[in-house]
Amino acid sequence: MNLLWWLRKHKIERSSKEGEDLTDYERNLISKTGKCPDCGGGLLEGPRGGMSTNYCCSSCHSEFNLTIIGNAVLGEWISDRGPREIGDRGE
Repeated sequence: MNLLWWLRKHKIERSSKEGEDLTDYERNLISKTGKCPDCGGGLLEGPRGGMSTNYCCSSCHSEFNLTIIGNAVLGEWISDRGPREIGDRGE
């Protein structure tokens, strides 16, 4: 059984949807591995502004707004996995 799936299903150690801050677990996972907390895929860098950068998972297309200072990661979800509208993702 996939542990990340189980944690998401039971709402343990997982923030959800748009605009919610990342949990401590998610921040630590990104900081240590640089991987998506949803599926473990790689994070692709996107637009940036100020101290933050938008990232998109190369596998599930979850989107994050992250500020990385040294080993500290601060951030929030921009959107959950999957398309918001047809054609929005994977371009």
